[in-house]
Amino acid sequence: MSGSCGRGWLAWSRLVTVAAVLAGGAVVSGTGPLAQSASAKDVSVQAAGVLAPDPGPQPPLVAAPGQFVSAPVYRVLDTRYGTGEAGGAAKLGAGASLAVPVTGVDGVPADATSVVVNVNAINTTASGYLTAFDSDVADPNVASVGVKAGISTNQTDTIPVSSTGTVSVANHTSGATDVVMTLMGYFTGPTDTTAGDTYGNAPWIKIVDTTSGLGTAQAPIPAGGSITVQVSGQGGIATGADTAVVQLSALNASQGGYLTAYAAGTADPGVSLLFYDSSMTYRDLAYVSLSAAGKMTITNHGGAPVDLALVTRGYLMPPSATPVGAEYAPVGPVIVYGTSSSGTQVAANASVTFQVAGTAGLPATGLVEVAEHVVVTKPVASGFLDVYRGGGTDPNNATMNFLAGDGTDVGYQDSILSQVSPTGQETITNHSSGTVGVQVAVVGMFFDPQVPPVPSFLQTTAMYTTTPVLSGIVQDATGDDPTGEIFLFDSSGNPIGGAPTATGQVTTGEAVTWPVTPGTLADGSTYQWYMQTCDQGVCSASSPTQAFTIDTAAAPPDPTA
Repeated sequence: MSGSCGRGWLAWSRLVTVAAVLAGGAVVSGTGPLAQSASAKDVSVQAAGVLAPDPGPQPPLVAAPGQFVSAPVYRVLDTRYGTGEAGGAAKLGAGASLAVPVTGVDGVPADATSVVVNVNAINTTASGYLTAFDSDVADPNVASVGVKAGISTNQTDTIPVSSTGTVSVANHTSGATDVVMTLMGYFTGPTDTTAGDTYGNAPWIKIVDTTSGLGTAQAPIPAGGSITVQVSGQGGIATGADTAVVQLSALNASQGGYLTAYAAGTADPGVSLLFYDSSMTYRDLAYVSLSAAGKMTITNHGGAPVDLALVTRGYLMPPSATPVGAEYAPVGPVIVYGTSSSGTQVAANASVTFQVAGTAGLPATGLVEVAEHVVVTKPVASGFLDVYRGGGTDPNNATMNFLAGDGTDVGYQDSILSQVSPTGQETITNHSSGTVGVQVAVVGMFFDPQVPPVPSFLQTTAMYTTTPVLSGIVQDATGDDPTGEIFLFDSSGNPIGGAPTATGQVTTGEAVTWPVTPGTLADGSTYQWYMQTCDQGVCSASSPTQAFTIDTAAAPPDPTA
């Protein structure tokens, strides 16, 4: 990917000529900046005595790539039963890979850029790891799920979708294993017409802990039991959020099992989000839908009680919410810390701060948060890592746990979301009495869309015909190709055609130009129009309203010889 500044690196398909929303098939075209017309009667002006159009409340967000859409929890792959496999039920063999269809499934559209999935390794026979990646590229050999022989493990990951609508998983162990992939949602692509959710980050705050009674009763979740907890309004999760991004932790288990998490008041999907056993504390990231009241339910699918901790990581707000949050773009994976398969050593009880923005081709500015894989190898002593905003206060809420002397062959792996500092840095703290190898690979990033300027130099030309030309210059400070939206009304303020009537995407600083579709306007009638500039789902304020009257009698005479 490109390492250019700003957000020009996010190069979605450029549409310089776009069909308008009118039934007549009008076209908006992009041109260079226009010179002012020499004829005063060809330039639109503010007109008195005309009722200005009332477009009504404008949506704060329009469709753009990188917005999140939650999907019902659904298994797109389960090798135990042949789900998602062309050849029927079969374990994924040692060194083998499998492409899994994800578009056209569970409501995921063909142009989805990434999917959020939970990947499980089950019935494992050897230690190693799984990689999950875009099927269009070679296996990056960056661990997505650590695999331990005889133990079920899982991780949530955000995987880019290939041009054929698949994601791939590869088995980097010496033995066959069953693999389960559970879909939780997707990020929108360039042709989506309905806006999705945008992301807000939250501080690392523990809001539920059954061992202390925080946010719930002070008691483990019994075998087959459930607890319902309040999430929105807690730990930085905004009221009105429809999805929470949280870290689930299962601890103090006496035997194995798994947890499910889902919107309170809905049916338990029965699909695991976190496996656990009695050996240690298990943690994973989860995108969990919330009820209208902002609550989620967690159910213990195990044969014995288990304690639960829940730490906030972020949230998704619906498109009706303001202000607009961050949008997502997949990358890499690209390694930003650690230069070898065993990672870079972090000293006992020490912290390291490293640069993310501008590293390994990532953009130097605009990053809010990154999705990444953190791998721990060769821990000398048991403990945990914290990963957090560069130079910030250590939240002391474990990102991942590890055991002394373990992970020498593969390591512990965790997929997380991590905030970056204003200078684009992260910090890792090793909470153990021994050294540990660490590697960090970024797989995606969230960036805040910026409100573009109001369109300028609006013109109405050729008003002596019933097909005048409407145009205005649109700009975007980040260097993206902005979209100009034209709204046309009659003299009473009634909209003509769609809302907007026409749209066109051009290079920043150029004019969007629309020759009005024949048959739309009538001679002698007065009309009004205005424009907005939109980019990455965010639109500017409306331009001043322009008014014009069609007067075919004012047509200039034909030139004489």
